[in-house]
This record gives sequence, structure tokens and C-alpha cells, in this order.
Amino acid sequence: MRRTFALIAALAISSCTTALAPQAESIKTTRNPSDVADCKSLAIVEAQPPYMWPGDDLKQLKKQAAPLGADTIFVTGRVNHVVGVAYRCAK
Repeated sequence: MRRTFALIAALAISSCTTALAPQAESIKTTRNPSDVADCKSLAIVEAQPPYMWPGDDLKQLKKQAAPLGADTIFVTGRVNHVVGVAYRCAK
């Protein structure tokens, strides 16, 4: 019985992990406006709780920004949820 419970718990925890695609992993996050001064704004991205692990909020932003071709996210707010703007800075 204990083994079954441990297995179910491990599977439940691993299924909640926010995995990132390779293009999402390389997206930079910043709070410095000068980092995106010469970049093209693509879209607003938002992450909503609940977050399973620390950093899941930024992973959610990166998952949304990756299909847009973004390489940088300017994080603009972090109160009840995280808000940012996806940018393409590479030329």
C-alpha cells in the first residue's frame, strides 16, 4: 500500500512540473527597460497562479513568448499574477 501511494504521489508531482521547450529555455527575462529599448514588442504575456514550483511563473511567460519568436521578456508586474511584454531583440 505504501509503495502504491508513493508511486502515485511521485507521478502526480512529476506531471505538475512545468517543462520548457528548447526555444523557451533560452528566452531572457529582465526588469531593466534599457535591455529592451531597441527591441520589437510582440505581445503581452501573463502567468496565473497557482504555481507548483518556484520559477513556474516565469516559465509560463516563456512558454507563451516562445511561439511568438521572442528572445526577451520585460517583466512589468508581479502582484497577484505576473505580467510581461515579449520582445524580439535579435536582429
